[in-house]
Amino acid sequence: MGDFNDDPTNKSFKSILQTTGKKQIALKENRLYNPMELMHKKGLSTSAYRNRWHVLDQIYMTPTLLKYLPIVGDIGKPKSLILLN
Repeated sequence: MGDFNDDPTNKSFKSILQTTGKKQIALKENRLYNPMELMHKKGLSTSAYRNRWHVLDQIYMTPTLLKYLPIVGDIGKPKSLILLN
């Protein structure tokens, strides 16, 4: 999680880290899931720089996290998540 100074669809994520914005692909192909990719594709953003909007604040989830926390929703489809010890 953090400010990566790249949008979710930049080469640094898509080619090098091979991230995906689809949970099923992340689970099937053992790839990092980026829920912010859907937000970016919908035209939403987290910051602006030189009159351009970007999604620089991102969070990545491993397939293991997705598998054990099935309640994790996509951006734009809010769900509650409560973790208890």
